[in-house]
Amino acid sequence: MSNLRCELCGQEMHEGELGGKAWVCSNKQCERSDPMWLSDSEKRIRKLLAENDEKIKALTTTTVAGKRCDIEFHKVRLMGEGSGTLLFENGERIPFMKSDGAYIFYTIEEPMIHALQTNTFLEHIENLRWLSIDRVSEILEP
Repeated sequence: MSNLRCELCGQEMHEGELGGKAWVCSNKQCERSDPMWLSDSEKRIRKLLAENDEKIKALTTTTVAGKRCDIEFHKVRLMGEGSGTLLFENGERIPFMKSDGAYIFYTIEEPMIHALQTNTFLEHIENLRWLSIDRVSEILEP
């Protein structure tokens, strides 16, 4: 056993396994006996991510031109660059991207183009984009 003592209960700590915490409490009643225990900063980050995820989830589904759709940003491109796809309930997909500060929607339906270019929808999609960027920054910034 080691000389290292648990900060919570004072019991001895032992080395953790690969994929878990480096040190695990030997007291099975202690929360740090779980090899996946979270530090205070990890708990804070998890809480921030959960709150952010709830906001994102609430904004992901919306209605455009009377049709319900999900907004899905591309994840394999540069984070926050603003490209993605609108996925409608009827299976229709409208790709979009942000270029020079403006959103471009790839559809030939004129009523849909007008609906997508309303300030309300553009603000909605921009808020969702910034929440997605914030989600990553909460992990990367201490």
